[in-house]
Amino acid sequence: MAGKVTEITDATFAAQVTGSKGLVMVDFWAPWCGPCRQVAPVVEKMAERFAGKITILKLDTEANQATAQSMGIRSIPTFGFFLDGKPMLAISGARGERDFAILIERVIQFKADPQLIQKAYEADRGVA
Repeated sequence: MAGKVTEITDATFAAQVTGSKGLVMVDFWAPWCGPCRQVAPVVEKMAERFAGKITILKLDTEANQATAQSMGIRSIPTFGFFLDGKPMLAISGARGERDFAILIERVIQFKADPQLIQKAYEADRGVA
């Protein structure tokens, strides 16, 4: 459904992420993770704001350890970005609404160049 965050599992990851076309963001989270729960409403807002430009999904790493392990997720929340099924960028740590919007805008703008995304995102946030 457009504008909504969809839960995915180990069983659906390949079809919905690595087998997809276009931009996808996966929120790797767990129910016991305070920062994950804190950022969940922001992720929902980003799904609504960027509907049609990026698909936003979430995967519970506690219940879906095989995918978390295969993707090298070592801390949560981690936000993985994929372009046409291929991993392109992963950012760890909770973010506020403004930072998330900047990050997703840069991913959409510079989707072919993860290093440029990171540089532009850091510049926009005032990180040297």
